[in-house]
Amino acid sequence: MRLGFSVFLIAWLASALGCASSDRAHYAPVDTEHGQFRLPDGRTLILRGVNARVAGLFDVTFDDGRLPLETIPAFDESDAARMASLGFNLLRLPLNWSAFEPQRDAYSPLFLDAVAAVVAACGRHGIYVLLDVHQDAFSKEIGEDGAPLWAIEPAPTKLLGGPLTDLGDRRTSAQVFDAFTAFFTNDANQVQDHFASMVQQLAIRFRGDTAVLGYEIFNEPIATDAELLSFHTKVAQAIRRYDPDHLIAFEPPTTRNFLDSASFSNAPFPVGGSVYAPHVYTAVFGNDPRLANDTYQAALANSIKNARDEADSWDAPLLVGELGVGPDQLHALDWIRHAYDAADSTLASMAFWVWKEQEQGQWGLFTHGSDGSWQDRPEMMDAVARPYAKVVDGSAATMAWDGTTLTVGFSPTGRGEHAVFFPGPTPKVSCGTQLLAASEVMADTETSTYSVRCDSGQLTFSRP
Repeated sequence: MRLGFSVFLIAWLASALGCASSDRAHYAPVDTEHGQFRLPDGRTLILRGVNARVAGLFDVTFDDGRLPLETIPAFDESDAARMASLGFNLLRLPLNWSAFEPQRDAYSPLFLDAVAAVVAACGRHGIYVLLDVHQDAFSKEIGEDGAPLWAIEPAPTKLLGGPLTDLGDRRTSAQVFDAFTAFFTNDANQVQDHFASMVQQLAIRFRGDTAVLGYEIFNEPIATDAELLSFHTKVAQAIRRYDPDHLIAFEPPTTRNFLDSASFSNAPFPVGGSVYAPHVYTAVFGNDPRLANDTYQAALANSIKNARDEADSWDAPLLVGELGVGPDQLHALDWIRHAYDAADSTLASMAFWVWKEQEQGQWGLFTHGSDGSWQDRPEMMDAVARPYAKVVDGSAATMAWDGTTLTVGFSPTGRGEHAVFFPGPTPKVSCGTQLLAASEVMADTETSTYSVRCDSGQLTFSRP
């Protein structure tokens, strides 16, 4: 329940939650320390959210008569508000180079304005945005999305259009593999350098924006470890010339999606403020029998534990940038619950794939009707929108949800301010062994977020 509307309470919530009376403002910049996200006051920030492909930003249309590859949903204020109501404090926003720089050195101001509109909507609802420079099968011209036509080396022998019914074949085509090889070896035309300049333009536009968490350099790269380290370092340094504050996320090779592990680093990432951002799709693709016969749990837990160990080797926080499962796959809901259990046990931040999807199996948290409407998938939403600690005083040590009780262990600093997402009826809250009175628990009912003071080292939220 909402516990009052006095000036004192509004001010208290603003302090405890980073909220203004009408807009949920952000602490910025978010920093990193000892493998965790940190707010400026030293508290730990845990991010849980979703990916959303947005029309115009996820570029799959053509202006030469070819059919669109697929239909991408729009995004408006109601999407941001609904995300916040589900406890999400992160949106990973896929952006395509082809929409931003369709012609060499000609950047689209309309694209930047459209990105800014999504960022602003999310900022008004307390959601950080990770600007993800995204690709799938390198480019819409030969695959699904990513690079503009002028940036494909060698030049394609055949341009492809929609509808997208053969993505698997496109991903493994010679055109796609040749494009990846040329890009990551930075061929004579230096397309990689143009890419770095393009990402700089994002940094110039969004530096100082408190709703932006940072930039993710490249989605699901196909390259060697050495090629990726060189590339990621180059782009990160290009960002840092204009934006010294926002975080920079980098991924391992896309083979991790299938191997559930990637190489360890023997040194920290060479540019400060970095975030390790692998994907987890254990047993989801290729008709993997472990999902169908319900034997995937150990491998899924190990994948997320491996991801934490990999992040530690880079001295970086762990943000699982994508994880998900098709809603019609066997054991899908159990897969999600097991994935979140493993994320809790490793204190991983993560973003579910995906918010809304009309085609490609209609993954996501909604179904799309023939009348154009979007309908909730309540069980999927319940599985994803589960209790967790958004902000923890000091260093978070443990977090576990058993279906009834959320337990959070931490190393207190003495300030003792925490923010917890807990949907459903008003919970019973304990600080150590002491049950807190209702007057000691501040509630924001729009986001089911509760703020409490506790310096005992353990915080417990339970369903009544």
